[in-house]
Amino acid sequence: FYANKPGFINKVSEMIAEFKNYCVSPSQLFQCVNQPHEDLNWSLQSTKKINDLAVLYETFQQVSFNKYLMSEDYYTLLSEQIANSQTVANSDFYVDGYHIFNKQEELILFQLMKYAKSVTIVLTHDVASDSQVFEMSSRTLKRLQSGAEEFGVNYEVCEITSHEQSRFYNQTALKHLEQ
Repeated sequence: FYANKPGFINKVSEMIAEFKNYCVSPSQLFQCVNQPHEDLNWSLQSTKKINDLAVLYETFQQVSFNKYLMSEDYYTLLSEQIANSQTVANSDFYVDGYHIFNKQEELILFQLMKYAKSVTIVLTHDVASDSQVFEMSSRTLKRLQSGAEEFGVNYEVCEITSHEQSRFYNQTALKHLEQ
């Protein structure tokens, strides 16, 4: 019934892309469905929808295996090949301008941390502040730290602060905004 509605294929494609971005497999969806839904406080209808998505996702993977790639699959392939790359081993990587990463991007970063010469990730964050302005960056920092520890990677957190040689040091308007 729903498969004939306009936009159905686009929505399913978006869901599969999201599952891949966050490294969710069909088997994980089936595990969720097979748990007693009372424990998860899900309605029967929600459980059935997740089961349907798991069936569609699993069937899509079976049909497309070794034939087609979604753009999200390139991240998986990249993360699997990083360990084998001499170019990566001899390179320094700098990541700037991001404040959040999806699961696939994090896995790539952890692989780079493990196998590259060095990886520098810049986050706009005030370590001393609990302000909600930096909440996303703070969560990202915590996830990167715990992931680095999980992967057995040494890391260092460096705080860069304003100093007299900074080009914005004497800008009172910017100082006011920073407070």
